[in-house]
Amino acid sequence: MDDPEVRPFKTVGETTLNLHIFRPTLPMPTGGFPAVVFLSCGGWEVFEPGQFYPQSVYLASRGVVCLHPELRVVPRHGTTLKECVVDAKSAIRYIRQNAHDLGVDATRVAVGGGSAGGHVTACCGLIGDLDEATEDGSISSRPDAMILFNPVTDLMDPPFVRMFGGVGMKPWWPAFSPINHIGAGAPPTLLVHGTDDTVTRVEPNAMHFEKAMRQAGNRCDLRLYPGVGHGFFNFGRDGNLPFLKTLREVHLFLSSLGYMEGADSVDSFDFASDEMGPVVKAALDELVDAASREARADK
Repeated sequence: MDDPEVRPFKTVGETTLNLHIFRPTLPMPTGGFPAVVFLSCGGWEVFEPGQFYPQSVYLASRGVVCLHPELRVVPRHGTTLKECVVDAKSAIRYIRQNAHDLGVDATRVAVGGGSAGGHVTACCGLIGDLDEATEDGSISSRPDAMILFNPVTDLMDPPFVRMFGGVGMKPWWPAFSPINHIGAGAPPTLLVHGTDDTVTRVEPNAMHFEKAMRQAGNRCDLRLYPGVGHGFFNFGRDGNLPFLKTLREVHLFLSSLGYMEGADSVDSFDFASDEMGPVVKAALDELVDAASREARADK
């Protein structure tokens, strides 16, 4: 798998935001490949493009274009979580606007993210008025499906407020809680969450969200993982067992939507292949090192 292609999708003042793109090597189907847009913005403060590179190299091998947009983040750009959402929606719109060039089927664009990235994903899918004013509003910025990894769906969850409120609590936070915007016709959703998560608690961020989605007549596939905490799905954690399990769930979910065909090949996929590009290899190594550091810190 080659390293991702990098191309700009948005300029704000002196800031240029890029897409990191993994393309399948399979023959392109009529109408283009389905796509998954992975959003990574840890705590709305850090853009970590490599976080979802492992998922992307697998999905690209199965015929899915995977794209990672850079987002403006709080300390680097002096912005707020609002701009994370606006930039993510700009990326979705850009992908649809340039679907032919990217080899993407504009009617099959899923979006996924974890924690703060999951929050931004859910905002894109559920809140309709956060678009860049200068962009073509006739092109939708709403995902066709959502993949949420231990997402922040309720910014007013008390432990979450205590953790982050002193840093960035704003009066408009309730309006940016995706759980407050669930209605009929929301994108089908896969939600994976660890029951021991103390950062984004399983209640309300997963349980209440799933209940509200179902009550509104929407599909929300909740997958709970007992005894694991925040970020359990990342590559390198616990011998990669949670990563492989959640990646299999993503495969099954996308297959159910017609994005992929055939049984999953998660267990047989070689994430250490010599064919991986140096950027991908470095990202995977960093994820393993980060998991090791965290495991040592927990002892």
